[in-house]
Amino acid sequence: MSVVRQSIAYHNVFELEAPPERVFPLLCPVREHEWIPTWKAEIVHSKSGFAELDCVFRTDNPVEGKRTWICTHYNPPRAIEYTSFSDLGYIMCIGIQLQLRGESATHVAWSRRFIATNPSGEDWIEQMDKAPASKATEGLAMLLGHFLKTGSMLKP
Repeated sequence: MSVVRQSIAYHNVFELEAPPERVFPLLCPVREHEWIPTWKAEIVHSKSGFAELDCVFRTDNPVEGKRTWICTHYNPPRAIEYTSFSDLGYIMCIGIQLQLRGESATHVAWSRRFIATNPSGEDWIEQMDKAPASKATEGLAMLLGHFLKTGSMLKP
């Protein structure tokens, strides 16, 4: 028996006015509390207490559901990947690549893939629209850029 499930992918690129060595540590479930106003993550497993390979954490968001995340690729300060499993019936994979531009800027390539794991997840993915998903990443880019410039969180 073959099962085909719904999936969708998004890719965003943007520039930040800081080198990858400053950007990379902020792509951590603990450090994201410093620059994302709505972020709430609970660490389940981490030897260092921060992002690392096999770090596991949980989030609970009314729109995206309860998710368990794992860091599946960790290559500081160039790349990090997370996979999350939602109770709404989908998996989200995030890949973030950082590349030095000039002497002190970072080119960021941020990709997201959503994969349905059951009919509920298929419905969830069908409701997604590219504009809001891209806008979510653009919003994160704005928040991260503001934090890198000012050292403070941009309030909504």
